[in-house]
Amino acid sequence: MRAFWKIKPQIEPLEKWESNCWIQVTSPSEEDADYLINELQMPDYFLSDIADNDERARYDYDEGWLMIILRIPQLKKNNSRSPYTTVPLGIV
Repeated sequence: MRAFWKIKPQIEPLEKWESNCWIQVTSPSEEDADYLINELQMPDYFLSDIADNDERARYDYDEGWLMIILRIPQLKKNNSRSPYTTVPLGIV
């Protein structure tokens, strides 16, 4: 899912990309990945790094793009001693 946001002075949704807007991509489809890599020229390995459940928290800078990977808590679906796990969240 792809959404575009602009801050002017509050956060407002946009219909399409425009300069200086935020792009939110949740569970990217092939079309979303193609858009990010081919239209916006984002390095392709950024997506695969973010999709890796075992990726550690870190940052990377390449071709003018900054990627930050955080580990955020997620509630587990099965019963275990710890009800939470962590999953990667990528900010590019």
